[in-house]
Amino acid sequence: MLDLIFTYITPILFIGFWAGFCFVDSKMAGWNSMAESYPLRTPYSGKRFTMETACLGNSNYKSGLTLGPNQVGLYIDVFFLYRWWHPPLFIPWSDITHIPVALEDKKKEISVPFLKLQLTRNPSIELQISKNPGKPLKVSQKLAQSLADASGGAFQLDTSET
Repeated sequence: MLDLIFTYITPILFIGFWAGFCFVDSKMAGWNSMAESYPLRTPYSGKRFTMETACLGNSNYKSGLTLGPNQVGLYIDVFFLYRWWHPPLFIPWSDITHIPVALEDKKKEISVPFLKLQLTRNPSIELQISKNPGKPLKVSQKLAQSLADASGGAFQLDTSET
């Protein structure tokens, strides 16, 4: 009986749990609504930045995104294990605006007797997507600059604000 459980039921439960996790994550991030508005209609060709970290809404895709900028827009895909309810996206640059996030918002202090540490994370950029309001794509400033450079001038950062 235990052999039956471990051989058949455990993998089925794991797959069901993983599918449920991917579904909830897609809803929390707003990925499912963006997939309706920004489906990838043709295969993407162009430079790709793989294993990138970004936050979309309340979901953190740590080293799990592939981002591809070209002159038309931004290609976004997830690591293959997260692909359920996360189809590839292609967002035109006309639907993306950027907002620098102030460094002061990223400071955290840790105090213990005789020691005070102030930790500052890298500055980030919020990419506001018009059809996914309130759930920006947050990327590091360095990644945002790489995306802008690879877009062939179609996406530009205003560096005077950061």
